[in-house]
Amino acid sequence: MKNLVIMFFVFLSAIAYAQDTLKGRVTDPSDEPVPFALVAAKNFKTNEVICSGISDLDGYFELKCMLQDEFVIFVSVMGFQTYSSAPLEFQMDDEAYKQHFIQLEYAENELEEVIITAVKPLLENKQDRIVLNINDRIAFAGSTVLEVLEKSPVVSVNRLGKSLTLYGKEGVVIMINGKQTNLPVETVYEMISSMNADRVEKIEVIHSPPAGMDASGSAGIINIVTKSDVDLGSKGTITINTGFGLYPKAGGNLSLFHRKNAFSFFLDYAYLYDKTWQRFLNERNVLQNGINVNTSTLNDRSATRESHHFSTGTEIKLSGSSSVGLQFSGNPQRWKLSSENLIDIVEDDELKENIFVVCKERNAWDSFVASIYWNTQLGESTGFQFHFDRLFYYNVNPSSYVNHFFVQESETIQNVSISKKTPIDMYVAKFDVNQSVSEKVKIDAGIKFLQSSLENTVKLDSDKPELIQIDDDVSGIFNLDEQIRAAYISSQSILEKDINLSVGLRWEHTRTILVNDEDHFLVNRNYHDLFPTLSVRKGWSNGYSAQFSTGRRIFRPTYNQLAPFVIFLDPLSFISGNTQLKPSYTNYVNAGLTVFHDYTFQFSYSREKDHIVPWQILTQAENNVQLAFPNNVDRVNTFSSSLNFPMHVSSWWDIDNSFLFNIQQSETLFQDAKLRMKNRNFQAVSNHMFRLSNGWKAELSVMYRSKALMGIGLQQPMGSVGLGVQKELKNEHGTIRCNVTDVFKTMIYGFTYQQPEIGLDHRFQMLYEMRVFNLSYTKNFGNKKLSNLRKAQSPTEEQNRVGNQ
Repeated sequence: MKNLVIMFFVFLSAIAYAQDTLKGRVTDPSDEPVPFALVAAKNFKTNEVICSGISDLDGYFELKCMLQDEFVIFVSVMGFQTYSSAPLEFQMDDEAYKQHFIQLEYAENELEEVIITAVKPLLENKQDRIVLNINDRIAFAGSTVLEVLEKSPVVSVNRLGKSLTLYGKEGVVIMINGKQTNLPVETVYEMISSMNADRVEKIEVIHSPPAGMDASGSAGIINIVTKSDVDLGSKGTITINTGFGLYPKAGGNLSLFHRKNAFSFFLDYAYLYDKTWQRFLNERNVLQNGINVNTSTLNDRSATRESHHFSTGTEIKLSGSSSVGLQFSGNPQRWKLSSENLIDIVEDDELKENIFVVCKERNAWDSFVASIYWNTQLGESTGFQFHFDRLFYYNVNPSSYVNHFFVQESETIQNVSISKKTPIDMYVAKFDVNQSVSEKVKIDAGIKFLQSSLENTVKLDSDKPELIQIDDDVSGIFNLDEQIRAAYISSQSILEKDINLSVGLRWEHTRTILVNDEDHFLVNRNYHDLFPTLSVRKGWSNGYSAQFSTGRRIFRPTYNQLAPFVIFLDPLSFISGNTQLKPSYTNYVNAGLTVFHDYTFQFSYSREKDHIVPWQILTQAENNVQLAFPNNVDRVNTFSSSLNFPMHVSSWWDIDNSFLFNIQQSETLFQDAKLRMKNRNFQAVSNHMFRLSNGWKAELSVMYRSKALMGIGLQQPMGSVGLGVQKELKNEHGTIRCNVTDVFKTMIYGFTYQQPEIGLDHRFQMLYEMRVFNLSYTKNFGNKKLSNLRKAQSPTEEQNRVGNQ
């Protein structure tokens, strides 16, 4: 019934309304572009605003309107006289009235301040990526970045394996502000699970990365872009969050920015406190000597997470077009867990043994990054960029277990303690050069070097080791040294009007050595590969465009996946690494079509060799021990198609819709059995925004995901419905947002492994705290006047201000 309710809301937006597009350019008296100008279409008779938008850095604008009567074009920006066109008559078949090139006149006296408010569509399609504009979305207020990704149209979260999938494919690399995190997957997962979404401007899903980006990530790249500022003067933002589900939550964010002449400075700090409840259900069946043994585990967990994230930096403009910058950031996290496990072992429907486990766990994740960068522009055609990062990461994870074994009327008590320490040192250097050969051809090239040194110390102690059915060598010290060298060259060309071609080639060399404390080589690999990329896009003046891309990617196993550690969950369940894990390679083809600027059809096909599954389940029938470990699947083929379309239903109701359909086939040899699986997966996301009176807004968010392939297992269907309201206070006193997530408590993670060929019969379910209420308050302060930027200033330069690549 709940699934029917979700699907009802998803398809509520099935009725489409016709839209039209007004576009043009705003310039000053010298014919230079005017960015950030407020452009609006108004009904000539009623003066009602039909649609509005803001011009980009080159002065161009596009407005999606429902035009049915005479209208006027209105333009307003600081420092210029307000522009208002003569009445224009709506003509469906005449393209001339849609093109507007507007030249503004300077204001003799400074105008009063104009506050510009515009809402971007949730999803925008670019040549090589999809952009999720989550800034100021009501449904995401108080949420973490991980929770936002869970509700996105193309990203799926695997909480069991602490990993992400993109278009149904594993192997996703996370970048923040265009810089690769260079951290283990599990660390990045923990980081985004504590990152407040209120700090994020947008999330870019890069399905066809160019050669200038690392070849890592067989499925693609997710780039998280935090909020930044390009205005002159001093300003800031403060946000306070609170919420509750079964337990309270709290958080906040403070951002300060100052820019004057050649100097700029920023400071950002965020805090998150989250006390939460979790319940894990684990059930499996094995056949021992003709006897059916059923083992079920109920795990109730109470956890508290505290996270601090800070970043600060400065940039100085040198003579000419050069700049140098420094940035330092840190992300200390603390996790405390108390859990109770109840394990029942039933043989042929008769209870034989009962185990009760009390667990106490602490987990500290600390990461710090120091960066320096230098940019320079030689003339109008040549530019250089240099970046150097020093990264330090440290993880301490002590745990203690008290196991109570009950067999008939007797009890045996066992104490177990586990300690795990992992320090990581990394150095990353990158040098890039770009050369404009002509107005239509640009060439980029660069080199990169990564050096990482990691140490993992694992120690397991027990007062009754004979009761733990694992090897004695799980304790030890393991060291990894890895070097990655890369070089690339790429070109971007305009072949003719509205045809853009990008071609690139990247070379990467990897050297990985993993040894134990006795200097025995566990991993010793030395390999290099070439990664070609090609992308072409054709646009037409009527809002149609088509794009095609193809390339090759790699996904290397992380250190935590390679290390031969064993994590004790209970006396019969363990997590381990896999020293035999191989890197996976993916060849892909993407094609897309955009109509009327906003309606996008996307198609992709990929063939992946040695696909890496974050967790593979294996049950040993002889001792009823369950292992979870990363593993390679020999081959995975994925076909994806997606449809994205916004709808402007009325002046007060807008809808963003996204639908994704996947067909996946996998084949692998596991436990001497050749396993083949095929699955069709459907995913739908629908976001409804309502503009009410007196500064009120509301939002309805709906997501549904059907059964999905996960290695040789299946992730079960799930969905959610979220509601939110927003009130803008008068006299710029701030904005209040309130929302509730997972209204119907349907966000349940379920996994099944049904492989009779290898005796695998396993079901796993994860319940997290559902139906959480969030309340947030945001206040902007300081200088809010927009500054006019010269054409030479670009988004890339502004991103470099905060240390982006």
